[in-house]
Amino acid sequence: MINKAKFIPVLFTAAFFSSLTGCYCEDCGESCSNVYDFESKLADCQKTIGHYKKGKTIHYEHSNGYDLDFTVSKDTIYHKRESEYCANFDTEVREIELTSTYPIISIKVSFNGGYEFEDEDGSTDFVSSLNITYDATSYVVDLNSDGTPIEFSYKDNLETLDTITFNGVKYDSVFVIYDLLYASSTDHADNRNQPRLYFSKEKGILKIESRLGQSLTIKENGKDE
Repeated sequence: MINKAKFIPVLFTAAFFSSLTGCYCEDCGESCSNVYDFESKLADCQKTIGHYKKGKTIHYEHSNGYDLDFTVSKDTIYHKRESEYCANFDTEVREIELTSTYPIISIKVSFNGGYEFEDEDGSTDFVSSLNITYDATSYVVDLNSDGTPIEFSYKDNLETLDTITFNGVKYDSVFVIYDLLYASSTDHADNRNQPRLYFSKEKGILKIESRLGQSLTIKENGKDE
């Protein structure tokens, strides 16, 4: 288990490097005696997880009964740079967008670079994050170094299923990620209407639900599957 109490020492020893005394932090609006540079990178698996490749078509069934073809219209990796509180942050981000032709629906997927944290046994582990947005509903979960969702920053928003079947296809090792608006205050077993996302490391989004009652379910019978 990761020991969050040791978050600060590990970050400073593994990722922060002090600049010269008296430097000014870009966009911080204050003079800092020390400015720290903080760099977070994507794990190798985050660059390929979910079989999302620009131009690929993925087939989904809408909860209203019609089928939709989503195209991976965007799959790019870039560096997001921000400055605040006497620190400069450089975060490597993989940004993916799935878009349907008609009706126009968009799903946005963002993998954010992570950091090393110290475990209780003294070893270190890598923790990054995944953010998926659909129909005014956002799902956020932490990932370890091999892309497996874990509970770290967010509690009670994650379950694991050995198998689940969607549209006649069985999927193994599926993660159920709950909408953060409900996750911290709801007993999952007692709330069947709680929005959730079914996610596979191999296939990506299997089913995604929204707060507005809409959902999309993968349907692997198209020519590109």
